[in-house]
Amino acid sequence: MPVPLKIALDLLADHRIEIKKDAHLTSLSPCSVKRLDSDNSRRLVRMNNLQGRAKAKAIRFLNEQDLLRIERAFDRMENGNFGYCIKCDAKIPLTQLEQDPAKSLCPNCDGSQNED
Repeated sequence: MPVPLKIALDLLADHRIEIKKDAHLTSLSPCSVKRLDSDNSRRLVRMNNLQGRAKAKAIRFLNEQDLLRIERAFDRMENGNFGYCIKCDAKIPLTQLEQDPAKSLCPNCDGSQNED
């Protein structure tokens, strides 16, 4: 296995573990409504709990998206397509793969996607 591929494999595996830990911690911390005396305090607590749930949901969604990107990168490694753009088959620069081993688009295709 080439050294850059081994490094990317290790980085992706470590990132996947971090995401799964974060997902586990997020699922363990549900926002519970606290009982307070005044109506205003209760309302604020409910709003805070709703905001906390929305944040947790957004974090879970982003973690799921990251896991999908990582799994697809592992698939590309197994198929021998790692490091090549999925749109135009151009080689993705090593510097970009070092920054983001799950990267699937070359700079040209990535730039055209961001302009939309």
